[in-house]
Order: sequence, then C-alpha cells, then structure tokens
Amino acid sequence: MEAVKLCKRGHERTPENVNHSRGCRKCACGSNQRYRDSHSDTLYRRTLGWKKNNRERAKLYEKKRTSNHVDNLTDAYMKKRLGQMGVVATAVNIELKRQQIIMKRTLKEFKQWRKGKENESNHADVYGIEQSDEINHEGRLQTRTGISSATGV
Repeated sequence: MEAVKLCKRGHERTPENVNHSRGCRKCACGSNQRYRDSHSDTLYRRTLGWKKNNRERAKLYEKKRTSNHVDNLTDAYMKKRLGQMGVVATAVNIELKRQQIIMKRTLKEFKQWRKGKENESNHADVYGIEQSDEINHEGRLQTRTGISSATGV
C-alpha cells in the first residue's frame, strides 16, 4: 500500500489538490483568504481606482454579473427581490420566490410559443360551425368558469 504524501500543513497531495506550481491548493486558498481579510481596505481602494480608470469595462462586468444573478436565480438575487417587497428573506421564502419566478418565466415562454403556433396555423381553412366555435371560444370559457364579461356573454 502506497503512503499518501502530505503538504507542510498536512493536506493530502492528490492530483486534484496540486496547483500549477506544484503547491497545495488548499494552502493557497487559505493564504489568499488571509491576505484579503488583512488587506481589505487596500484591495477596495485598488478596485475603486480600476473602476474609475476603466468605466466601460466595469459597466460590462457589472452587467454580466447582474444578468448571471437574474438568469440563474441566485440567493443574492432572491434576497434582493424579497427585500424590495419588504419580506424577510428566510430559506423557505427564498425557495418559494424562486419557484414563483420559474413558474412565471415558464408561463411567459409557453404563451410566446402558443402565439407563434397560432400565427403559423391557417385560419382560412376553418368553415361553418368550427369557425363560429373558434370565434366564441373565449366567451364560452368565461361562462363555464362563472366569469361574466362586460358584454354580458
């Protein structure tokens, strides 16, 4: 049985844990995090300076990041949406809001698909009773569901 090699801090030196310079990824991540924690003000000023000098690229990055949050329905986006509505962002509320947005997007997609299919069909081929049924379809649906329209149908 072959012994597993360890780095200086005791992490296993597997192929997944070795970076391009043959160092330990876990140690490098910890080192980077400690640097960011101790130099946060310097990094903040450096970032502001870069954004000031590269306004167009900064806007593109921000737009890309925001669209990623919206498209993927991240927790940060859900918390923002719930906060705008004045709702406490609990894990349950976040998941419910995410499901609600998915349903609305799916319904919108279906309506667009249906509208495209209706435009593709040839309504001139419909004759007689079928044509009147097609015209009065909405009215019949309203009377079946108990909704009365303004025209009294």
